[in-house]
Formats: sequence, structure tokens, C-alpha cells
Amino acid sequence: MLNWLFLVFILFVTVGLLVFMVLTIGRKLQADPSNLTSNLGTATILSPEPQADRWRVRWRGQSWAAVNIDPAVSLELGDEVLVVAHEGTCLQVISRRSLLPSN
Repeated sequence: MLNWLFLVFILFVTVGLLVFMVLTIGRKLQADPSNLTSNLGTATILSPEPQADRWRVRWRGQSWAAVNIDPAVSLELGDEVLVVAHEGTCLQVISRRSLLPSN
């Protein structure tokens, strides 16, 4: 009887440790900032917002608020912009023209 209880205890501890390890690895993969920023991609300018320097863009099939991080290059409707980062529900975007070498 004692051997059976000992085996059940060892099995319980082993399964508990395996579950803990899987949950820890999964949480690290979700929290890794490189997962978010590695594939931000592009967005398309939809319309200006009432607030200055804010735009609505279509990104990954949804409309998002966006801020142009390079105000020296103005954005126009229909422009394709690069998504640099996102904070909450607001994207930080930059025009492709900003990345072109200036003469």
C-alpha cells in the first residue's frame, strides 16, 4: 500500500512539474517583444482623425489609430506606411518616403 501511494505521489509531482514548465514556456513566448515587432508589416492610410497628427489606417484587416513618427514627411490618403510599433490601440507609422535617401 505504501509503495502504491509513493508511486501516485511521484506521478502527481511529475505531471505538476510538466504542466508548470509548459505554461512557463508558453508565457515567455507570448511576452517576447520580438514576436510582436518582427512582423508588423505595412498599413494603408484611410483618413485623418480630428486630432492633429493622428490618422486611421488599415492594418491586418482592421482600422487602427496611428501616429506619424516622422512629421517632416506628410502622409496622404491611400499611402502605404510601415508600422514601426504599437502601444495599446495606437500604431506608430512611418512613410516609405522617409526611408528614401534624400538628394
